[in-house]
Amino acid sequence: MSASLKTFYDRQRVIGPLHTAGPVGLTPDGTRVITCVGEQVVLTDIQSGREICRFAGDTEPINSLAISPCSRHLLVFSGSLALRVFTLPTSQPLRTDSGAKNVVHPDRVISKAHEAPVHVCKVDPTSTYLAAGSADGVVKVWDIHRGYITHVFKGHGGVVSALAFNYPRDPSSIAAGDVKMQLITGSVDTKIRIFDLGAAAARTSGRPKPEAVLEGHVSVPRGLDVSQDGKWLLSAGRDSVALLWDIAPTRASKPTGKGKEKPAEPRLIKTIPVLDHVEAAGLLLPEERLAGSAENAETSALRFFVAGEKGVVTIWDTEKGIPLLTLGKEKSNDGDESRQVLDAVYLPTNSTIVSIHADQNILFHNLFDASLDRQFIGFNDEIVDATFLTAPQIPPPLNPKNGGLDRVCRGDDRLAVATNSSLIRIYDASSLDARLLEGHNDIVLCLDCGGDGVVLISGSKDSTARVWAPISVPQTSRALYGSRAGTQIGSDNGADSLASAGNFSSEWRCVAVCDGHAESVGAVAMARQTQNAPGENGPVLGDVDSRDNGRCVRLKFTFTGSQDRTIKMWDLSGVVRSHAFDPESRGNGEMAGPVRCKSLFTLKAHEKDINSLDVSPNDRFLASGSQDKTAKVYEIEYSTSPARGSFKLIGTCKGHKRGVWCVKFGRQEKVLATASGDKTVKLWNISDFSCIKTFEGHANSVLRVDFLSDGQQLVSSGSDGLVKIWNVRTEECVTTMDNHEDKVWALAVSKDEKTIVSGAADSVITFWQDCTEKKEIEKESRRAELVSKEQDFLNYVSLRDYRNAILLALAMQQPGRLLSLFKSVRGGLDVEGLNRFKSFTGSPAVDEVIRTMSAEDLITLIKFVRDWNSNAKTSGVAQEILYAIVKLRSAEEIIETLKPQVAGEEQSTDAGGGLKEIVDGLIPYTERHLARMERLIQESYVVDFLLEEMDEGMLCGEAGVMEVDLV
Repeated sequence: MSASLKTFYDRQRVIGPLHTAGPVGLTPDGTRVITCVGEQVVLTDIQSGREICRFAGDTEPINSLAISPCSRHLLVFSGSLALRVFTLPTSQPLRTDSGAKNVVHPDRVISKAHEAPVHVCKVDPTSTYLAAGSADGVVKVWDIHRGYITHVFKGHGGVVSALAFNYPRDPSSIAAGDVKMQLITGSVDTKIRIFDLGAAAARTSGRPKPEAVLEGHVSVPRGLDVSQDGKWLLSAGRDSVALLWDIAPTRASKPTGKGKEKPAEPRLIKTIPVLDHVEAAGLLLPEERLAGSAENAETSALRFFVAGEKGVVTIWDTEKGIPLLTLGKEKSNDGDESRQVLDAVYLPTNSTIVSIHADQNILFHNLFDASLDRQFIGFNDEIVDATFLTAPQIPPPLNPKNGGLDRVCRGDDRLAVATNSSLIRIYDASSLDARLLEGHNDIVLCLDCGGDGVVLISGSKDSTARVWAPISVPQTSRALYGSRAGTQIGSDNGADSLASAGNFSSEWRCVAVCDGHAESVGAVAMARQTQNAPGENGPVLGDVDSRDNGRCVRLKFTFTGSQDRTIKMWDLSGVVRSHAFDPESRGNGEMAGPVRCKSLFTLKAHEKDINSLDVSPNDRFLASGSQDKTAKVYEIEYSTSPARGSFKLIGTCKGHKRGVWCVKFGRQEKVLATASGDKTVKLWNISDFSCIKTFEGHANSVLRVDFLSDGQQLVSSGSDGLVKIWNVRTEECVTTMDNHEDKVWALAVSKDEKTIVSGAADSVITFWQDCTEKKEIEKESRRAELVSKEQDFLNYVSLRDYRNAILLALAMQQPGRLLSLFKSVRGGLDVEGLNRFKSFTGSPAVDEVIRTMSAEDLITLIKFVRDWNSNAKTSGVAQEILYAIVKLRSAEEIIETLKPQVAGEEQSTDAGGGLKEIVDGLIPYTERHLARMERLIQESYVVDFLLEEMDEGMLCGEAGVMEVDLV
């Protein structure tokens, strides 16, 4: 029994704030993303979602950053006006979730690089120059490697809003000798300027003048990009238009008739109304293949993307002036979170466009199939609730009897999270990839899933509960549905597991709405079992495996609890089948709306707010917990054809001194666990509703509780930020897990109980992995190793091999055995023996060991001596060993050995700090031992005098004079 108990959980991974505000950058190969969290810059591996390192900040927010195309340097401008240059690490993630954060410090810091904040910066294609535009209209060009300014361009009529380098990466179309580097700038005066960065321009005295000034925008230009051949310039701004310029003439010159050459002016080729306030724009590669295009289709027309206020990325054809593709979902006017795109980055190597939104979300759009490859949630705010979900997948071969929609469920590969938002987050359990579920109009307060883990229900402050189910969509409809409606069908790619499921993928959609409460819905609970409908075939959202003898597995009922103090029972029997995606009838990609569920029964259950609901594993009982300090148990009655249901109160659990935050039925025994604001967890017998166990240990309110190990253990989380595991039989806390700084509202346990997820008000989600078996194996291995070493030690002592015995005792960190060894060495020798062997310790071999041992062993031995010296019984040995060390090792050698030992930190450079620490620990006790010895000597004289008086002169000579030995 004890072997199945969980005793160790390690922190496997953490989902914390990824992006709070500021710019975002990506390496050109698309493998790493750089985001801003507070005043620090964070480097994250995109595939695994693990943090690689953090770049040290200067306590000021980040205004702008840039990554060199060679992925070698990161350049950061902050509110302190300083430029910091970092070297990007090239190794694998340097930080694990169980270790300390790895902080990278700058290679170079240029204080006050500008006179005003820098809002845009750009690195040229050769990774040599950095251009930075500030709020005072000044653009400076820096040599990255040497750290000095090469150019200063003034004259902009306000804040510099966009930058681009023109250095042809495909010079085959340009005549030899015409290749030069240009800097193109945009500012709030709506003008675009082209500067020459050549040697002649660099030598020009005074203020360099632009080669050309382009006027065509009526608002701030925010996006600039140049084609690879250096001929075409794209500009787009907040005036909702994109302009295509022919800038090839600026690379040539025309004669003026006076022997001089005057640069030709660029020409405006086309104006395209993009109907969006653009914040980012860029040109696509000519060979880029878009969704819906033919496999071998070739196009000579330029294509570009724009992103801005609408919250979508749109691909346009410059020749026809029409949109080709829309990526993302256009933001709604009444949405509670802004979806505006602040920036967008094109990654040609991955055929991906990454959009950064105002709600701190980062979306990876696949151009090949118009799908959402990946989505990172930048900031979650407070974590309110969480539950595991199971994503159904389609294994090959498909079953034609069920329309080719057979699905197999892999357990707990998704995590649903509710935060201070109306959007529900669905995380991939192995990465940072997430999806957002829209539907509620106010903050989501609670989550729960059915017994199979596929269907999700949520309760919100908008007084409704919504049922969400995964819907499989054919790949043929995926691009159409994604481009027309802007939604992301085909949820995953790369690290996501659904991409390997064939031609179908799943995402959760709202399929039912439970509307009837007068106030916020703060608790929900679904039936733990499903019902079989014999003879029904076809795609069903709630099925676990549709191949089970042709039967469909369907939902039954759900419960909701509200601040209106009522509990409602809702019928879900007809919800799922009515809202499956049917490829034949819905080939146009449209989805049916959610069904409004029927309320089967309503009961006023408590006198105060209802905080928690739970349904027993056999669907026979319902439990509720409330702020009225009670937990109540109800008996459920449910029947089908037609669906009828009710529940009646059968018992009340009274005993808590404050409100009950959570109730949970045992999976095996007929018990109920409750967590309360009185800092306790109580276990109740459902038969007579008596309290049989009380668990105390949390320092504040207990917010969540669940069962582990077939009911033998409990796991709880509280307002003290701790997660505790309890042994039910002994009522003792087995282990405590700490990774939060605020209330832990969310607690989820996987079906195999190997993973526990905790989410807190500090915006951190922690995955705890069961490592009990691993720890037990390690413990047994250490025990066996210790037994072997102890036997070796005894063998060395018996063979008088003192060197190996002493070194082994030091390695095992066993001062007791070392003390016994030193005592045995000198135990049989008197002073004459010590003088005869001329040894400080009683054995020349031991002296030689002390004289030649390594610095690490010497430090350990000195610490042992310090500890021995604190006890009067062992102080004699301590003084002898200390005397031997001082005699056998020079003072300089001892000081050098103890040099890095100041307070156990590497920051110390004080050579005497470690020695001072050791001496401070030795002097007080040594003085005490010396004083004791002096008192003993004085008392010995008194004893001698008394003995002489008692002997009445028996020791005296004939003349009554005491005999004294002369030395």
